Formats: sequence, structure tokens, C-alpha cells
Amino acid sequence: RGWSPPGLGAALERLAGRSLTGGEKMALRHWADAAHRMTVHHAAVLETTDPAIITRLASTRRGRALIHRTLSPRAVVVDPAQLDHLVRRLTEQEGIPPKVEYKIRNDDPIHNSSFIIHNSEAAHLWQLVRVYQDLGRHIPLPVRLPQSLLDKLAGLASPQALAAADIAAEQTTAVLQDAIDGRSPFPPWTNDGLPLDHSLPIIQAALAGGHH
Repeated sequence: RGWSPPGLGAALERLAGRSLTGGEKMALRHWADAAHRMTVHHAAVLETTDPAIITRLASTRRGRALIHRTLSPRAVVVDPAQLDHLVRRLTEQEGIPPKVEYKIRNDDPIHNSSFIIHNSEAAHLWQLVRVYQDLGRHIPLPVRLPQSLLDKLAGLASPQALAAADIAAEQTTAVLQDAIDGRSPFPPWTNDGLPLDHSLPIIQAALAGGHH
């Protein structure tokens, strides 16, 4: 459901009040790796009784842009944020409007008509939420974002964009972990300081003169 192994591990540690064992961490990593074999998407699908309709839709650049993935000659996954454009396109193409059964909840800010999130935007927001959740490994978060938000963003993003966002989020949290551990990407300071026998009299004179 969009959790990274470190983020889920941190949440379980807070819930259990203890650190996860090596075996438990290994199990989380195994589940995360194995989960990539199966993906559940919230998708908008255009189904037709005549495959020629999809062929005609895909014959133009504007039509192809509305299609995410082909499931069969009679079914394609389309962008839910572009449903209005798809309906207009099909109406112009076939001379009649299609039947629309895809439900958009008015109380859902992500799908609200006044707040439309497109594929690339959903992936970027998913990445931000992931990094924010991973911060919970190091500091108490002021607000715990619901997992349903991450799930909805994952459903709006394309698999390719989501995979890239996952890699970027892992890189960001790795850099953060390095900073916390005291590792730095910058080279160490190589200039030698003043020898102690030179600097000590200066410090003592400053203290004696009231310069703190």
C-alpha cells in the first residue's frame, strides 16, 4: 500500500514499543520485494464491444495521449483525470456519448473537479509523503498522514512514475540517514588549526580581559 520497508518498520516499532528483530526486518524486506510481482491499481477503464472504437481512438496523437495501457483489443486503461477529454473525444469520434460508470467522489479532494492531480504530480506528491513518513523513524511527526492518502496518490500515478518516485524517495532518506549518522558528502577540513601552545595563551588572555 505504498509503505517503504523503513517507514513500515518505524511505524511497527512505535506501535510495539520496541525495536524490530533482525528476523522481523528481514521479513519486511522480503514482503516488499515479493510484492512487486503483483500490483493492485485503482484504474479507469474504457471497455468497448467493438475493438474498432479503440483503434480509431489510438489512431490520433490526442487519442493516444488519453490511453495509459492496453488490456485487450476491447479494453484500455485511461487517465481518470482526463475523463472529460475522453468523453468529448469519443463523442466527436463516434457521434454519440459513451456511458460513464466511473464514480468520482465529491468529498475526495484528490478527485474533486476543482482539484485535479495529474500523473506526474501524483508521483511527486507520493514521493513527498513517503519521505515525510520516513522522517518518523528519527523524529515524532506533528501529523500522521493517513495511509489512504498515499494509496490514492499511488493509484493516480503511472507505474513508471511511481517507480522513479520510489527510487528518489529512497535516495533522499539515505542522504538523511547519512547526515544523522555524521557522514557528509563534503571532504573533511584539511587546514591545520593553531597549535595548542599558541592558542592557549590567546584564550587565557581573552578570558582574563573579560572577553567571553
